[in-house]
Amino acid sequence: MSEEKSDLADHVVKPCPFCGGAVELKHRMGSWGYSHNFAEIGCTKCMIKLVEETEAWERGKGTFCIRKKAVEKLLKRWNTRH
Repeated sequence: MSEEKSDLADHVVKPCPFCGGAVELKHRMGSWGYSHNFAEIGCTKCMIKLVEETEAWERGKGTFCIRKKAVEKLLKRWNTRH
C-alpha cells in the first residue's frame, strides 16, 4: 500500500478537537483487488483520525474515483464540533 500526503493549505481545517495538535491529510492507495483506496485526516500528536474511501463501484460502470468528494466529506466531519 502506498501513501501520499496532501497539502491542506487550500482548505480551512481546525486543529485536533482533543489536543489542539496539527492535522495531516493522507491518501493511501490499496492493492488492486485486495484493499481499497482511501483518504485519511488525523492529528499528528494524539493520532486520532477519520477515514473515507476514495473509490466506489457502481453496477455496469465499474470502479471510479470519488477522491475529491471523499476529502470534502472528511474535512466537513473533521471541522464539526459538538
